[in-house]
Amino acid sequence: MLGRLARWLRVLGVDALDAKLIGAEDDDSLIEYASATGRVLLTKDQALFRRALKRGVRAVLLPPASTLRESLETLHRDLGVPLEIDLSRTRCPLCNSPLSRVESSGVSGLPEPVRERHRLVYICPECGKVYWPGSHLRSMEALLLGLREKVEKGPGRPSPADDDR
Repeated sequence: MLGRLARWLRVLGVDALDAKLIGAEDDDSLIEYASATGRVLLTKDQALFRRALKRGVRAVLLPPASTLRESLETLHRDLGVPLEIDLSRTRCPLCNSPLSRVESSGVSGLPEPVRERHRLVYICPECGKVYWPGSHLRSMEALLLGLREKVEKGPGRPSPADDDR
């Protein structure tokens, strides 16, 4: 399963579903869903990849042992996935709904230090989860910066922080 990758894609603004969100029971239901909705199927399973292609579904095969960083690099190269976080496009990492920017003063249950530091926060209208730019976002941006630097340098040249495991 590529749940972690799907969550990262959502933060990057990509409309990304995973097997759990669509309730896919098996490979055939994944292929069927991708075909019916015109989605690209991402997988590390070569047999699933081949079956998807045979059924006319656009698919990307990620190397089985690929790290998050390597998978993002592949998707940037093959599909043009952005390697920068644009909070105006970010989707809920949990349920994939577009986030709404709201005044923190209007959000109940928000920790007071967060409310004091952030006038605006992001809320998911579907699941109610609230997000704000904090240390987690800074960590993600650092990983993406390293990846952008690596992509700009070209293949075969390692960037400073190549391990994300």
